[in-house]
Amino acid sequence: MLVNKPITVYRGEIDKSVHMGLSWTSSLEVAEKFAGRFGKQGSIFKIVLEPKQILAAYADDGEHEVLAIVSEDIMNAVYLIG
Repeated sequence: MLVNKPITVYRGEIDKSVHMGLSWTSSLEVAEKFAGRFGKQGSIFKIVLEPKQILAAYADDGEHEVLAIVSEDIMNAVYLIG
């Protein structure tokens, strides 16, 4: 998937997740599934990424995965949903 404009992505985490890892998703529904894995009540984060921040994006993997490095300089742009 070619990303040529800013894109909103989400990350669902539970207590065993690597905080702010590489894998994000363009689907809120997918993030909710990851946040609810193993019967846990996890967290969902949201961020808007610029194309230059995206390492790869997959439209056909079922998870709408976006790989990005969320560095400290953009951490203040990450929002907790719910």
